[in-house]
Amino acid sequence: MSEDLTKTLHPSDSKKLTFILSRLDKIEETLEERLYDTRPIWQKVTADIGQLQGTFDQLQKGQEAVRSDCEEIKMSVRDIYGSFEVLTEAIVGTQVRNRDLERRVKALESNSNPPNSQT
Repeated sequence: MSEDLTKTLHPSDSKKLTFILSRLDKIEETLEERLYDTRPIWQKVTADIGQLQGTFDQLQKGQEAVRSDCEEIKMSVRDIYGSFEVLTEAIVGTQVRNRDLERRVKALESNSNPPNSQT
Protein backbone atom coordinates (compact mmCIF):
# COMPACT_ATOMS: atom_id res chain seq x y z
CA MET A 1 0.00 0.00 0.00
CA SER A 2 2.97 2.34 0.32
CA GLU A 3 3.53 2.51 -3.47
CA ASP A 4 1.98 5.43 -5.33
CA LEU A 5 -0.91 3.98 -7.35
CA THR A 6 -1.34 7.14 -9.42
CA LYS A 7 1.91 6.38 -11.28
CA THR A 8 0.34 3.26 -12.78
CA LEU A 9 -2.64 5.14 -14.25
CA HIS A 10 -2.96 5.10 -18.03
CA PRO A 11 -3.25 8.30 -20.00
CA SER A 12 -6.66 7.65 -21.46
CA ASP A 13 -9.71 8.61 -19.37
CA SER A 14 -11.60 5.41 -20.07
CA LYS A 15 -8.59 3.35 -19.10
CA LYS A 16 -8.24 5.41 -15.93
CA LEU A 17 -11.88 4.85 -15.11
CA THR A 18 -11.58 1.12 -15.79
CA PHE A 19 -8.49 0.92 -13.59
CA ILE A 20 -10.21 2.84 -10.78
CA LEU A 21 -13.31 0.64 -11.02
CA SER A 22 -11.23 -2.54 -10.95
CA ARG A 23 -9.37 -1.27 -7.87
CA LEU A 24 -12.69 -0.40 -6.26
CA ASP A 25 -13.98 -3.91 -6.97
CA LYS A 26 -10.88 -5.42 -5.32
CA ILE A 27 -11.34 -3.18 -2.30
CA GLU A 28 -15.02 -4.20 -2.05
CA GLU A 29 -14.06 -7.87 -2.25
CA THR A 30 -11.47 -7.43 0.49
CA LEU A 31 -13.99 -5.58 2.63
CA GLU A 32 -16.63 -8.27 2.07
CA GLU A 33 -14.14 -10.98 3.07
CA ARG A 34 -13.24 -9.13 6.24
CA LEU A 35 -16.92 -8.68 7.06
CA TYR A 36 -17.37 -12.44 6.88
CA ASP A 37 -14.38 -12.82 9.17
CA THR A 38 -15.66 -10.37 11.79
CA ARG A 39 -19.41 -11.05 11.59
CA PRO A 40 -19.29 -14.16 13.86
CA ILE A 41 -17.20 -12.20 16.36
CA TRP A 42 -19.75 -9.38 16.47
CA GLN A 43 -22.60 -11.87 16.78
CA LYS A 44 -20.87 -13.50 19.75
CA VAL A 45 -20.13 -10.12 21.33
CA THR A 46 -23.78 -9.11 20.93
CA ALA A 47 -24.96 -12.39 22.45
CA ASP A 48 -22.49 -12.04 25.34
CA ILE A 49 -23.67 -8.49 26.03
CA GLY A 50 -27.26 -9.71 26.12
CA GLN A 51 -26.33 -12.48 28.53
CA LEU A 52 -24.41 -10.04 30.73
CA GLN A 53 -27.41 -7.72 30.81
CA GLY A 54 -29.62 -10.61 31.95
CA THR A 55 -27.12 -11.56 34.65
CA PHE A 56 -26.86 -7.94 35.77
CA ASP A 57 -30.66 -7.71 36.04
CA GLN A 58 -30.70 -10.86 38.20
CA LEU A 59 -27.99 -9.42 40.44
CA GLN A 60 -29.98 -6.22 40.89
CA LYS A 61 -33.07 -8.20 41.88
CA GLY A 62 -30.98 -10.23 44.31
CA GLN A 63 -29.57 -7.07 45.88
CA GLU A 64 -33.07 -5.66 46.29
CA ALA A 65 -34.15 -8.86 48.03
CA VAL A 66 -31.12 -8.71 50.34
CA ARG A 67 -31.87 -5.08 51.19
CA SER A 68 -35.46 -6.01 51.99
CA ASP A 69 -34.27 -8.90 54.17
CA CYS A 70 -31.82 -6.57 55.95
CA GLU A 71 -34.64 -4.18 56.82
CA GLU A 72 -36.69 -7.07 58.22
CA ILE A 73 -33.68 -8.25 60.25
CA LYS A 74 -33.13 -4.73 61.61
CA MET A 75 -36.77 -4.58 62.69
CA SER A 76 -36.48 -8.00 64.35
CA VAL A 77 -33.30 -6.96 66.18
CA ARG A 78 -35.07 -3.82 67.44
CA ASP A 79 -37.94 -5.99 68.68
CA ILE A 80 -35.49 -8.33 70.43
CA TYR A 81 -33.69 -5.40 72.09
CA GLY A 82 -37.06 -4.08 73.25
CA SER A 83 -37.94 -7.49 74.69
CA PHE A 84 -34.57 -7.69 76.46
CA GLU A 85 -35.17 -4.25 77.92
CA VAL A 86 -38.54 -5.32 79.29
CA LEU A 87 -37.05 -8.57 80.60
CA THR A 88 -34.14 -6.73 82.25
CA GLU A 89 -36.53 -4.32 83.96
CA ALA A 90 -38.58 -7.28 85.23
CA ILE A 91 -35.47 -9.03 86.58
CA VAL A 92 -34.24 -5.88 88.30
CA GLY A 93 -37.68 -5.33 89.81
CA THR A 94 -37.76 -8.93 91.04
CA GLN A 95 -34.31 -8.54 92.60
CA VAL A 96 -35.40 -5.35 94.38
CA ARG A 97 -38.52 -7.07 95.76
CA ASN A 98 -36.44 -10.10 96.76
CA ARG A 99 -33.97 -7.94 98.71
CA ASP A 100 -36.86 -6.14 100.39
CA LEU A 101 -38.41 -9.48 101.38
CA GLU A 102 -35.06 -10.73 102.73
CA ARG A 103 -34.73 -7.58 104.88
CA ARG A 104 -38.26 -7.98 106.20
CA VAL A 105 -37.71 -11.68 106.96
CA LYS A 106 -34.47 -10.88 108.82
CA ALA A 107 -36.25 -8.14 110.77
CA LEU A 108 -39.07 -10.50 111.71
CA GLU A 109 -36.62 -13.22 112.69
CA SER A 110 -34.60 -10.86 114.85
CA ASN A 111 -37.79 -9.59 116.60
CA SER A 112 -39.24 -13.04 117.23
CA ASN A 113 -36.04 -14.63 118.58
CA PRO A 114 -34.46 -12.26 121.10
CA PRO A 115 -31.01 -13.31 122.23
CA ASN A 116 -31.07 -15.54 125.30
CA SER A 117 -29.35 -13.59 128.05
CA GLN A 118 -29.80 -16.12 130.90
CA THR A 119 -27.23 -18.59 129.80
